[in-house]
Amino acid sequence: MQIVDFYKLTRPVQERFLGSVRGSGMPVPILEVHVGPKEPYAWLGLSAVASLLLLILYRLGYGSLDSPFAIQRTWTVAAYVLVALIAFGIVRALAVWRAVRVLPYKPGVYVFPIGVIDARRHTMRVYHLAELKNVEGPTAGQFVLSFEGGPRFVFPAPDKEKAERALRSLNTARTQHIEATSARESIRPKAIAAIDPLQDGGFASPLVPKTPIARATPVWSRAWLVAPIVGLAVGHALWTGRNAWSDERMFATAKTKNDVASYRAYLARGAAGSSHRAEVETVLLPRAELREAERVGTVDAIEAYMQAHPQIKIQNEVSAVLRQAMLAELATTKQAGTVSALNDFEKRRPDHKLAAEIQTAKHAVYAAAFESYRPMANPKDPTALAFIERLLGFAERKGPRVEVRFQREIGKALEKADTAVGKSRMFMGGQSFPTRYFDVAHARSRETYAGRIIVEQFGQVFPKDILDVTMGEPLSEPDAPLPEPTVPTLFIEHTSEWSGGTATSDVPRGVFVGIGVTFDVTFRIPGDSRPYKFKYTTWRVPRTDSIRGAERPEEIVYEQIAHDAFDQFTRKFLANFFKDTK
Repeated sequence: MQIVDFYKLTRPVQERFLGSVRGSGMPVPILEVHVGPKEPYAWLGLSAVASLLLLILYRLGYGSLDSPFAIQRTWTVAAYVLVALIAFGIVRALAVWRAVRVLPYKPGVYVFPIGVIDARRHTMRVYHLAELKNVEGPTAGQFVLSFEGGPRFVFPAPDKEKAERALRSLNTARTQHIEATSARESIRPKAIAAIDPLQDGGFASPLVPKTPIARATPVWSRAWLVAPIVGLAVGHALWTGRNAWSDERMFATAKTKNDVASYRAYLARGAAGSSHRAEVETVLLPRAELREAERVGTVDAIEAYMQAHPQIKIQNEVSAVLRQAMLAELATTKQAGTVSALNDFEKRRPDHKLAAEIQTAKHAVYAAAFESYRPMANPKDPTALAFIERLLGFAERKGPRVEVRFQREIGKALEKADTAVGKSRMFMGGQSFPTRYFDVAHARSRETYAGRIIVEQFGQVFPKDILDVTMGEPLSEPDAPLPEPTVPTLFIEHTSEWSGGTATSDVPRGVFVGIGVTFDVTFRIPGDSRPYKFKYTTWRVPRTDSIRGAERPEEIVYEQIAHDAFDQFTRKFLANFFKDTK
């Protein structure tokens, strides 16, 4: 096999070959087939394989929130040199096709007496007939020529007559080839030139130019030069664009899913310099986390969220969600129907910002308490009902505390009773003086008894967080005017007097006096000019039937008088506020 470059032949030989393949010169081809080279398809195949690999690399993790290759790292840009390989294959294929297209002869395979000339490219391969291994045909409308080393050429034989003529010419060519190669040296060049179109025939027409036909190679067809430039420029741009587009896809996916996991995945795997990152960090992710906290539905969850996000751009949204959670918790709290529950809510949620709503809820509790009390009120005393309404209004504004305070006074007449019993024949000494049984010590126990009944009665009707009625300190100065109260106060002034009569007892020996107790009640609300007033006086005679055998009969007689007086007063007073009091 011999390789001959058409463009390196002399001009006469070039013209001789052109004349032969065109049929206007000698020798004329015995067989010929016009086909192009297969090389471009191999180069395109290489480009296709490189393109497939590049596509796989491009699609690896593309737009995936779960893939570590969603944004390909800097070192992967080197893999995009596959673009250079793709460009090399394409440019090389195009260059071959162009080179074939600009050939001054029809590219193909020609059989001459010298052998087979593969002229599909400007670089021609010559297979001499001496190397011919086998001839098949004409069969199935074609000749097949096989040479040593493997080359095999197929030529069409469209009709029998042409096939037979070609076969005869081929056999003749073999003979001519043998004769030419074995001829004397003096005539051998001419003999070989007669059968070989690539040999100089020794005659050059004066009309044929002396300059050989040259090959023109455009710059773009130099694949080794173009491919690296394309690989670096396009490869880097493709890598950069791919990451940018992948980031856009990831961002779009995260927005579609719109959940915490997706936004966190985007921040973990998205492009570091993406314009979307700030929006995800400051708005979209906090908003998704806020929705999760909102689904929990508790104030604690929202406040925990706020502690984790002290400075965010969606503060208005957070405030709105927190308010809804506060309202929901307040609604649950209101179901208890107590002021204590509402107070606990305020203590538990100091930043509730629901002052109006809580006030409305508390008012509803107080209003319900008043409506609950209304059927229990004594209809005969409408001033008591009105006072309780004002009292509840004050408690709603200032708190539930109400005090019961007693003021004790000894009447002048009772002091005279000491003188009267001292003159009686039944006088038993100091223990007979009635004033000693109405001193401070005795008064306190009686006040405690009466106060306890009053406190218990109010406590049965009103919860302590509505009205917390308790015993206050007694007023120590009997003659002092009532002080201005700081909380609603039930002032009970009680004065003990001598009825003017005496009673004696032989067994046990003693002298006793009748006692009258006057209770002057003033129920005051701070800032209210309409206090509730009540006055009650009861007179009690000494009962000596129950003191037989007693060592200190005076203690028993006067304690019974005082107890009955306080007991009667308490019932009478409470009956003005509660119709079922007995």
